[in-house]
Amino acid sequence: TTKAAASLMASAVYDSAGSRPRRDRANVPLGPEALQLQTRVAEAMGVETAFLEPLRLVRYSRLGQTFEEHVDWIVDPQDPQLELLGQRVATALVILESVPEAAGGETDFPCLGIAARPEAGTALLWPNVCADGRPLPELIHEAKPISREGVQKTALNVWVRDRPLPTDPAVLESLVLS
Repeated sequence: TTKAAASLMASAVYDSAGSRPRRDRANVPLGPEALQLQTRVAEAMGVETAFLEPLRLVRYSRLGQTFEEHVDWIVDPQDPQLELLGQRVATALVILESVPEAAGGETDFPCLGIAARPEAGTALLWPNVCADGRPLPELIHEAKPISREGVQKTALNVWVRDRPLPTDPAVLESLVLS
């Protein structure tokens, strides 16, 4: 709902690095709206909420802000996250604010020929790996640049791991979130 989206955005704790050229990022505390959203994403993905990383808000609010082509699975097989947290097997991108047509901000999957315009209240869900755990490079995607002044795209990243995450708050705080 619009009220829940506003509450999630208001509760976000932005990174101390401040504004970034690509986008602003923030952690979202686990309040009632966040818990409800996590439950809905977990149900849609067919996993328990223990497999979900903490919610991560991203905001593109300045002309030209973008996030270049990337994948969400852990690329480096030596990355210590893999042993501790497992692979990111799926992603949900929950859109909190709509972006008008011809204003940019689309989530583009160039290998698939799909670009989705941000529409509040919608979510994009995709796998990052095959059923056997092999990464899916064709799911490379990007956030297209905001192309109109005064336009803002705000969304929540919800990443799904292949195993339950540790419950130790110190371990969760140390997660390397993009």
